[in-house]
Amino acid sequence: MRFYRLLLRLYPAAFRDRFGQDLEDLFRDTHRAAAARGAAARVVFWVRIVRDALITAVAERFSPSQVFPERGPLMNGAFQDVRHALRMIARRPALSIVIILTLALGIGANTAIFSLVNTVLLRPLPYQDVDRLARISEQQLERGDGIYPVRPANFFDWRDRVTAFEDVAWSRDGMFALTGDGEPESITGYRFSANMLSVLVVQPALGRGFLPQDDQPGAPGVVLLSDKLWRRRYEADPGILGRSITLNGQPHTVIGVMPASFRHPQGTELWTPIALTQELAANRNFTLLRLIGRLKPGVSRDQAQTELAAIYEDLATRYPETNKGLTPTLARFGDTGDAKPLLLILSVGVGFVLLIACANVANLLLADASSRRRELAVRSALGATRYRVARQMLTESVILALAGGALGVLVTWWTREGLVVLFPSNIANLNLPLVEQVEVGGRVFLFASAVSVGTGLLFGMLPAWNAASSNLQGALKAGERGGSASRRTHSALIVAEVALSIVLLAGALLMVQSFVRVQRLQFGFDTDRTLSGRVILPSYRYPDRERVEAFTRRLIPALQQIPGVEAAGAVTFLPLSGWSGGVDFGIEGRPQGTGADRPSAAYQAATEDYFRALGIRVVRGRTFTARDDRAGPRVVVISEALAARYWPNEDPVGRRVLVDRREGTIPYEIVGVVADVRHAGLEEPIEPEMYFSYWQGGVELLCIVLRTRVEPSSLAGPLRAAVWSIDPEQPVTYVMPMAELASESLAFRRAGMILAGGFGLLALILAAIGIYGVLSYSVSRRTREIGVRIALGATRGEVARLVMREGLVMTAAGTLIGLAAALGLTRFLSSVLFEVSPGDPATYLAVAAVLSAVALLATLLPARRATSVDPLVALRAE
Repeated sequence: MRFYRLLLRLYPAAFRDRFGQDLEDLFRDTHRAAAARGAAARVVFWVRIVRDALITAVAERFSPSQVFPERGPLMNGAFQDVRHALRMIARRPALSIVIILTLALGIGANTAIFSLVNTVLLRPLPYQDVDRLARISEQQLERGDGIYPVRPANFFDWRDRVTAFEDVAWSRDGMFALTGDGEPESITGYRFSANMLSVLVVQPALGRGFLPQDDQPGAPGVVLLSDKLWRRRYEADPGILGRSITLNGQPHTVIGVMPASFRHPQGTELWTPIALTQELAANRNFTLLRLIGRLKPGVSRDQAQTELAAIYEDLATRYPETNKGLTPTLARFGDTGDAKPLLLILSVGVGFVLLIACANVANLLLADASSRRRELAVRSALGATRYRVARQMLTESVILALAGGALGVLVTWWTREGLVVLFPSNIANLNLPLVEQVEVGGRVFLFASAVSVGTGLLFGMLPAWNAASSNLQGALKAGERGGSASRRTHSALIVAEVALSIVLLAGALLMVQSFVRVQRLQFGFDTDRTLSGRVILPSYRYPDRERVEAFTRRLIPALQQIPGVEAAGAVTFLPLSGWSGGVDFGIEGRPQGTGADRPSAAYQAATEDYFRALGIRVVRGRTFTARDDRAGPRVVVISEALAARYWPNEDPVGRRVLVDRREGTIPYEIVGVVADVRHAGLEEPIEPEMYFSYWQGGVELLCIVLRTRVEPSSLAGPLRAAVWSIDPEQPVTYVMPMAELASESLAFRRAGMILAGGFGLLALILAAIGIYGVLSYSVSRRTREIGVRIALGATRGEVARLVMREGLVMTAAGTLIGLAAALGLTRFLSSVLFEVSPGDPATYLAVAAVLSAVALLATLLPARRATSVDPLVALRAE
């Protein structure tokens, strides 16, 4: 009694004064009765007492009379509905837990995908009037090339002629060797024109931006740091302003730190002035400048595109050798590229999962409402209106949905880091935004709350309508049963569940097939037992080819001497690195094209052991040897794709090509043909490549490849040590196994497949649970009918077929509707499918077969339960 009196202290004082003695008397009587039944009964009694005291005490504490004493009957009724809903949820814990977990899956999955959509698609860019910003590039339509940076001379020709823009800023990318304080680092940076920040309307968080005098050749070096670099390397030192740091061997004064939200372009960690020389500004061959223009108010991108296109037609007339077929392209600033289609598809798919969960919960609540018809009838008899009954049912539904939503948000918060795998950081063959973390903030919580309330109203409407519109007074009559309308509602919900499941399963299977087909393709090189790394030799330390070559000649033997290394090679552009170059050439003995008509190929400079180190197969002829240096004849190795394009049904070995180099047009002899390499990824077209001997003209970018006899990652340290043994201040980046790089190239598609497959599997499980639940409820409601059938001579097999037929008919109807819907909806998957037709008949047959098999299993247990009905017991119970 003393403990119970402590529990009573949880109630408001007014409540204790009015009901305290009665509750103590009731407690004394029920405790005595429980004690008489034994220890187990006492445990159950105390669990119930504590649970009821906690729930009702909280309800009383927050009752309208305590919290809003001045409110009227409407608020009193609302709080009474909430209090009663909490009691009903506590009274049926098993059902409540099932509903909350089901909703947690549906709402949690939707919240997780929305957090991705919010981070990638909906998060506003930190720029003023971002819709007026446009990225300006060039494209050679006649050649069918991709989009490239703008040639400097072209830009400075039309900059003052175009009227659509308020201002245009220019920039170029670059790599910076950061040395002098700590381990040498290779930093991705950009060189901005002085007006870039004003075009973007952004100011540094600390310090100042660039001034026009900073952007002149020969001006003292200044630099802006990213917030990330400032915190990572300099521990957010507020005294960083005015500090001198060494970039590419030159002192640069830190003049500012950019806001954490500023990430243009993505992945950039510092910015310096571009300071173009007059010679570079007059260059019409070098694709160099990345332009950002701010449109004038009221001017659209299409209008600006039209104006620029007319100017480029004039440039093509004036400079046909470089500008023939060249056209400008304007794109929206901040385009999310490859991420948008998949995220939108996943959003629709996860929405279908939520609808299936709602249908399941609606079925559960319909069944529960049928069992509560006598209780609701008593409420009606005591004066409750149909509106009040429906409101009470909806209140319970919304509270259950909010509980499920809270649990789903909690799961989303715990798993948010796992979603970042959708956006690999090392691979550059996908046009994806850089996502370092998934934001789960106020907008996501608001979305989860709105979805929870909307979901509660959605799945609660049918039970509320059914309870409010049925003949509640008739429920007081003994033996009264629910009518066929309730059964039709249950069946309709199951048909809808099955149809939605078919759509999700079809989409998931199509994406699985796409991934499998992508994986079957070959990269053209061996991803096992290979380690890669990148070295960019800064021009201030390696100003000419002789010094670059001297460094490489010392590096390759040092790498070969590392224990566990079978072969060591170097190449200019590593496959999947995102970096590439091109070269124009002619073919000896054939007409020489000009401009867009001149043949071209991807450019590579490789050492002699590169092909063996990366496992690239030699198809014909030979690769390079140590004799292929500057003193020897100029030689080149080509890929199969290049050979097939220009020497179909011929042997190109021994032929000569005329390559456009800085020194002029130089003849090279083709000495070998190697297998094609998918340089840009498995899903991208194979690009014809031309390999030159590194010793006949190497460049400052070195991508190292080691073939190992041991685990590749174990040699990361020795690889760095080999580089630093030659130059202690030389940064080494992207040291990672090629297998990891290859895996990252498929990360986006793999993650999309896993998510879509997970949604499909979840839909299948929910559909099976729904079919089982409806049939089990149907059997329990038809116990008397089944008993009569058995008493009149029906066999157990006939009873089982009766139950199974009901489930299979619902499944067949849902399957037919779902297949028709899937054929119409899966066409929107075309952008994320690879060599798979959205209307693939085998996919739909497989989906229908899988769902039919699962539905058959879901009907077996209710059918078996029906066959075990004892007719005498069933009729006696009636």
